[in-house]
Amino acid sequence: MLSKTQFLYYLQCPKYLWLYKNKKELLKAEDDIKYKQLQGEDVEFWVYGNYESGIDCKTDGSIFDDIDKTKEVLRSKPTVLIQPSFFDGDLFCRNDLLVFDVSSCSWDLIEIKATTKVEDIHIIDLAFQKQCLSNCGLEIGRAYVYCINNKYIRKGEIDPEKLILKEDVTDRVNFIEMSTRQRIEDALSFIEATHDEPDVRIIKQCSNPYDCGFLDYCWRNVPDHSVYDLSLKEEYLKELVSQDKLNIEDVPYEYVTRESKKGYYISKTTDKVMIDEDGIRKELANLTYPLYFLDYESYSPAIPLFDGFHPYQQMVFQYSLHKMVSSGSDILHYEFLSDEWANPVPELVKKLIEDIGDIGTVIVWNESFEKSRNKEMGEMCHKFKESLDSINSRVYDLATLFKKNYFIHKDFKGGWSIKLVLPALVPELSYKSLNVQNGGQASESYRELIDQSIGKDDKEGLRSDMLKYCELDTLAMVKILDKLNDIIR
Repeated sequence: MLSKTQFLYYLQCPKYLWLYKNKKELLKAEDDIKYKQLQGEDVEFWVYGNYESGIDCKTDGSIFDDIDKTKEVLRSKPTVLIQPSFFDGDLFCRNDLLVFDVSSCSWDLIEIKATTKVEDIHIIDLAFQKQCLSNCGLEIGRAYVYCINNKYIRKGEIDPEKLILKEDVTDRVNFIEMSTRQRIEDALSFIEATHDEPDVRIIKQCSNPYDCGFLDYCWRNVPDHSVYDLSLKEEYLKELVSQDKLNIEDVPYEYVTRESKKGYYISKTTDKVMIDEDGIRKELANLTYPLYFLDYESYSPAIPLFDGFHPYQQMVFQYSLHKMVSSGSDILHYEFLSDEWANPVPELVKKLIEDIGDIGTVIVWNESFEKSRNKEMGEMCHKFKESLDSINSRVYDLATLFKKNYFIHKDFKGGWSIKLVLPALVPELSYKSLNVQNGGQASESYRELIDQSIGKDDKEGLRSDMLKYCELDTLAMVKILDKLNDIIR
């Protein structure tokens, strides 16, 4: 059996399909799988609600139970099928929606996506479905992708007609129908003929179009510092990989064309940390006490939870703020976390302005994020707009030092993420002991935290975990700044 998901695996990388068929136990779930599933289910909810006559063909049993139920439902001459399942002897697919068009005596094939635009992979997905359905004797007419209108702004109850974009992609699906049929035959032949694990060169297929769930397995023999860390041109990467040259030391310097990676290459090949003390000193001269170290956590759902938000807009629900009154003074800490089913922005902004004084530098990591959120929150809460604009005028991005290569360490790998910088500069401070270890987990935790069905003890535990994570983000900036000041003293 070849499902549409497995077919897409094959197109991305044949080894992906082989591992899924033969070593599925090695499959690692994506970190944000809960988030993606939730967004997809939310979008489906609003689409299916528009088809009151729709019959749900999904059961609580196996896929064969779903197939049997679909056959049974079809005998009743329905007009709308929700999540029907089909198997033609080789191919299996579960469709999001089938709607019968009486005028053409054919079925409209509808794919529901929690994206804001139609992507090429969606067209391939539909072409596979059409092939399977046609083999099962269904006449397919039009093909559609239903996705999200990111211009929609919630005002009261969700308006599905304005929220959902319905794009007719029939011509695009028909255009690739023959080539898709051939690729399906290739995938089926591959499954039948390939008994041993295929040897596939790793180039750039591991995350295109999706992150591979077998990444840890396939990369188990790749060095910690490898050719894949240098953002090489594909022609150079193919040449080196074909010669089994995976170590950075195997790469000619002239192959490293990206400026941000040149310093990393030199640091790794010479095993030296490169520090521009004058550059660091010049940057830190921009800071004015008191210093405020600020970090936001946000949630960006496909379906806006509250009025005034559009799909996937970043909604700030938490902040951590460390305050340093003067050099060497004790550090004060302030925090906010919304845990109720209500727009968190008004209360968050009110407390933030109480916690931040009118003078002093506001230190963040990646200023575009915090500044953009402040601008959006100011537009939402007009009485605080002036204060938020003032905060933005005082923002300093501590990552600037690392973006400008004033401090280069091989373990940064040519990047400047705080998750790379912190372990190299302040190894005693770590996220590894926390239950919430990254922004994605914090975002997922927020939706769980405000769910009214969560128990009191679970809510208190989750709240504590989220506060600890966000606090560490700002404490990390404090410690990194201390380290930089030690260097230039």
